[in-house]
Amino acid sequence: DELVGQVAENAAAPIGGALTDQALAQREATQAKKFFQEALPLCQEVRNEVVRQVSLYRLGCLAFYEGDYEQARKLFEQGLAYFRERGGKYSVRLANLWSGRLALHQGDYRLAIEFYTQGLRLADEMGDKIGMSDAGVELGLATLYQGDSEQAAALFKEHLPLLQQTNAKRGIAYCLYGLAALAITQRHWKQAV
Repeated sequence: DELVGQVAENAAAPIGGALTDQALAQREATQAKKFFQEALPLCQEVRNEVVRQVSLYRLGCLAFYEGDYEQARKLFEQGLAYFRERGGKYSVRLANLWSGRLALHQGDYRLAIEFYTQGLRLADEMGDKIGMSDAGVELGLATLYQGDSEQAAALFKEHLPLLQQTNAKRGIAYCLYGLAALAITQRHWKQAV
């Protein structure tokens, strides 16, 4: 039963993420929200808590994109607690990443750094290079906003090559944005442009 739960979690999180990302890319957040909400009672009926939690977590991502930060925070906290209890490193890493994004967006750089650092550590433990780069670049942004430009520069320079190798465009864009912001803070105008 435990093995089945772990397999379901490892499959459900990426699938839920892919569905959410695809719906957002197609500007169909309303449709994604509807699907996740419809999945919740079915998950309860068949006693699939993993998919239920992933659905709630993904509803948190949608709430974040819609600007409902309080709802996003509640859903991220719930998902993080659930997956920490279950030992689901992949899901905990993702929940840390999204919780960090929310904290960063709300200007709580200390909390964002805490979430990103935890996510980076988990990605490292799992050997998840892309997860490390995602967390590393966003950690770089949080440290930059907190005023630690040396640490931010080191993080951007460390993670940009892997992002470029894997053609992770979103991560590359964040990293280049961070390097440009860093150049501006250090008054290297030509590098920033």
